[in-house]
Amino acid sequence: GGLCSTESFCRNPPRLLPPNLSPLALARIRAEIQCILESLAKNKNNRARTASDLHISRVALYKKLHQYGLMPS
Repeated sequence: GGLCSTESFCRNPPRLLPPNLSPLALARIRAEIQCILESLAKNKNNRARTASDLHISRVALYKKLHQYGLMPS
């Protein structure tokens, strides 16, 4: 629980992101967020399995979730 959806991100980008992102940078971030959210859904919010699916460490996944405002602080 506590995760947002891709749609809510597209409507309300996290305030934690730098304000002057290029369209390419924003597109990359949106794609990364979509991959994270899809993998979390596939793995029933199991973050260890999600990190493994994404070939990143669990710590890196948690950092991304916080960075993108996908998880409560």
